[in-house]
Amino acid sequence: MGMKPRFSCDAPGCEKTFTSKKSLVEHNRTHTGERPYECSICFATFSQLSSMQKHKKGIHDQSQPYLCDQCGRAFSQISNLIRHKRIHSGEKPYECKECGKKFISGSNLS
Repeated sequence: MGMKPRFSCDAPGCEKTFTSKKSLVEHNRTHTGERPYECSICFATFSQLSSMQKHKKGIHDQSQPYLCDQCGRAFSQISNLIRHKRIHSGEKPYECKECGKKFISGSNLS
């Protein structure tokens, strides 16, 4: 005989019930948008621990574990991801001392 649901969602219009308080807490994140679990590699956030673990295993156990959170492009080294993200941010930290032109990477400056 299965367990009977004892925990009910009190969000307006939601009638879901759960057999554990933990399941209800995780469900409530669908209403609040809370994402307390963060990937330590690419800093993507998740509402459930199991989702983050699946993400790390499926994405970061590959040869290019560093993903851009804006376009999804993957990189094998974090330094390459950091340089790539400057395309999205517009940051150009390398400046030519002769003409003042700015560049995304030191190699472009050279």
